[in-house]
Amino acid sequence: MKTLHRDRQTFRHSLVYGALTLAFSSVQAAELDEVGVLVTPESHISAGIGYLNADSRRFGAYNGLRDKGDIGLVDFSLVKRDEEGFWLWANGQRVGLPDQQFGFGAERQGDWRVSIEYDQTPRYTPYDLHTNLRGIGSNSQSYPATYTANQTRSTAGGIQLHTERETSRLGLSKILGPYELKVLFQNQEKDGNRPFGRGTPSFQEFLAEPIHSTTRQLDVSLDYTGDRLQLSGGYYGSWFYNRNAGSSLAVSSGASALSTFNLISLPPDNQAHRLQLSGAYRFTDKTRGTFKLAYGRITQDESYMDVGPTYRNESGRSSLGGRLNTTLAQLGLSSRPMAGLTLTGSYRYEERDDKTPVSQYIYGGTVAVPTALPGSSTTDGRNEHRSLKNHTLKLEAGYLLPRGYRLNAGFEQDIKERNADGVRVVGYRAEIDEQSYRLELRRAMAETLSGSVALVHGKRTGDAYRRLVKLDGVTDYGSNLLQPIYIGNRDRDKLKLSLDWTPLEALSLQLVAEKSKDDYGPGRSTPDIGMRKGEASLVSLDGAYALTDAWNLTAWVTRNDTRMNQADCSKRTAAGASATCDLSVWSAAVSNRSDSWGLGFRGKIRKTLEVGGDLSLAHDLSRYQLTGAGAANLPDISSQMHTLKLFAKYALNPSTTIKADYLVDKRRTNDWTWTNWTYSDGTWFDVRPSETVRFIAFTINYTFQ
Repeated sequence: MKTLHRDRQTFRHSLVYGALTLAFSSVQAAELDEVGVLVTPESHISAGIGYLNADSRRFGAYNGLRDKGDIGLVDFSLVKRDEEGFWLWANGQRVGLPDQQFGFGAERQGDWRVSIEYDQTPRYTPYDLHTNLRGIGSNSQSYPATYTANQTRSTAGGIQLHTERETSRLGLSKILGPYELKVLFQNQEKDGNRPFGRGTPSFQEFLAEPIHSTTRQLDVSLDYTGDRLQLSGGYYGSWFYNRNAGSSLAVSSGASALSTFNLISLPPDNQAHRLQLSGAYRFTDKTRGTFKLAYGRITQDESYMDVGPTYRNESGRSSLGGRLNTTLAQLGLSSRPMAGLTLTGSYRYEERDDKTPVSQYIYGGTVAVPTALPGSSTTDGRNEHRSLKNHTLKLEAGYLLPRGYRLNAGFEQDIKERNADGVRVVGYRAEIDEQSYRLELRRAMAETLSGSVALVHGKRTGDAYRRLVKLDGVTDYGSNLLQPIYIGNRDRDKLKLSLDWTPLEALSLQLVAEKSKDDYGPGRSTPDIGMRKGEASLVSLDGAYALTDAWNLTAWVTRNDTRMNQADCSKRTAAGASATCDLSVWSAAVSNRSDSWGLGFRGKIRKTLEVGGDLSLAHDLSRYQLTGAGAANLPDISSQMHTLKLFAKYALNPSTTIKADYLVDKRRTNDWTWTNWTYSDGTWFDVRPSETVRFIAFTINYTFQ
């Protein structure tokens, strides 16, 4: 796997010192001609040094700034243009850091364009891992031969699992009269490790998934632009390659509890191809139509891993032979048939047709002597097709009423059709029909005040739930009588209010408030188990105030509250389709509330000195309240993040500025889901419930034409 080396530190420092020398040597340069500044694109180079006062886990999760110490900071943007419309540019952000970005390109305006981009994206787990696992980073991992199940917590030193993505892009475009050809190719290399595992309900063992993959994407399109007709046709392809040998993970362990899971499959190679055509046609000045057509194929045919003589593959297949055909057709129409009236409508059809061969992979008997599955089995041993058809219809009308009111009305219908083949033991229905109606009233009540209010009512229904029977086709499988949340019957009502007010020339306020309620109706069995109620609310207020021409203030506050109530039972009275839950019914009231606030200011103390700052606070609280015999509330989980950013920028001359930045980032959580968890092998994660880091930076920026 690729790693970030200490050589980058020396590289960054060299760039910093070189850029500083360049900038200071130009401080005394003559002032640029004012007209030239306006018509010539600006280039700039900035360099500086920063310091992080402590090691970080959460703050550095995506930027790679995890270790205490100094950090070189280099950015640049170089642009050159001639009088004939030829452009040449190069830019770089956070050069030498784990999340650096580069871009280079050239173009002749109205003719052609070429661009090359490169960027890195790290992702570190925010927890320290303590484990006795050996071979992390490879696809052959093991535990000590002497270890047995239910070990005490590992005393091994903490490590952080992480991944790194390196993405390169090549873009080309060429204009040929009314046509434009565009090509974009992207290659992404992803390396590293992330938490993984294997186990049973009584035994859980930690593993580190080795990641070493390549993803390539190609997007080619030819666009046509005419007076009335616009067309865009093209090809899109993607290819995923897992570079781990055999796309598998081999595990050896002293414990015998999981000896049957010693070889684990990793994501297999796959590819996708799609042809598409979209366009628009202006029938009249008041009527316009659009369409989109696409057909694609996704395949996965990597050979099955060799499981050796211990296990047998009785399916008769050497690979899954996975194939999924996708079809998309969409039509749209918009028109203004009369003054004040606007009509829009669209229909979208999507199909995902699973053509994967169906084979039997699970048998009865033993590995040595497989037999047919018994009639009491809850599976037929075969893989299931997962096909889906989706029909979406949208209609909307808007009419301008007297006194500045505008009334909008809309209707949307979404029908999903799923195949229901195979022996299933979970709640399932083949067709879902969801319809929603929207009514909105908008008005500009004055030059300084405008607002809108909208009501939405939605209803989701479907066909009868499939009868759950065992393999014999007769015996009912009388459990799992829940309504899955994504296909259950539901009535939804939603109210939305928005307001934009400018009471003073210097003050503006925006308010958005939403409230929605979901009712899932009676459950599928007598005690009404499954989802019952749900509700969500959002209130957001933003404001901006200009104290003077040089000083501005901003503030915002948001509250998001989501609640859900559901019920379940621990056992049923008897087997069979008519089974009902006994008195062991328990319910869960789950809620999440997120509050966030922010303040900001920008201003100039004098012409050459600009200052600013932002303070943001975010609090998140999740509650799990349980009722019923033997049920006890789970502890709350709360998290807070407070961030303060301050800066000051001083202009030495029209082309050179010096900037100082200061940041404080404080995070705290009591997430007990990891704190109290230990794997059966003794692996555990150190959550570090509290983290505070401070970062200070000084940079100099030189701008030139």
